[in-house]
Amino acid sequence: MRLRALVSVAALVAGALLVPAPAQALEQDEVFDVKLSAKDIRINKGGCQDIPYTATHTQGVLESFSLGSYVYAKDRELSFTFSKVENSAGPLKATWFWCPSNYGPGTFTLKQNQVRWMLHPDLPTTGQFMLKQELKQTLKQDSKAKVSKVAKRRGRVSLTAKVTHFNLLDYTNAWTRVPKGTKVKLQLKKGKKWKTIDTGRVGKKGTVKLNGKAARKKATYRVVSSASKRTWSATKSFKR
Repeated sequence: MRLRALVSVAALVAGALLVPAPAQALEQDEVFDVKLSAKDIRINKGGCQDIPYTATHTQGVLESFSLGSYVYAKDRELSFTFSKVENSAGPLKATWFWCPSNYGPGTFTLKQNQVRWMLHPDLPTTGQFMLKQELKQTLKQDSKAKVSKVAKRRGRVSLTAKVTHFNLLDYTNAWTRVPKGTKVKLQLKKGKKWKTIDTGRVGKKGTVKLNGKAARKKATYRVVSSASKRTWSATKSFKR
């Protein structure tokens, strides 16, 4: 009996060592680390949409964690956004609402970011503070490039490239040719770098012909269109 009792006590002690220690208790209005992050967006569908970003904190499990932010375009205030997560130590997957007809493409800033938090109901401590960080996020029309009539002869590679972009104001999800004059480069991969071997500009039909000095052996090439204030650049790779 004594041996069995000793084994039980040892098991209890070992089990207690495996229980994670609770997060340090917060004082009211205490500030802790919060980091905002977001990816730039290539708009390729029409209409208004929720734009995602993330708030990550270091305080462990909170009864609730919320973030209120003001969205700006340059110095113009556009809207207010609010997101909340409960009973979680993970990141807050937040969103702000964007409409192409009201805001258009561009770089947007989330600032005056206010955090509100609450501990477990048994420890009903709450607090709030302002973040120093401002989050910038760029939204522009997606674009894509295609190549055709690719040929390699007499030490040169030639092709026709067509570049289109998504028209964010077209609710039929239409892709259309980029503006006439858009610059397009033909590049050859050398090691980890790219060398420009020809440059042209898109014509009124959205196409451009390119012709550059080719590598002697089979190599990787790409066409790259330039970006604009409204549209991201586009890249298309091929081998010859």
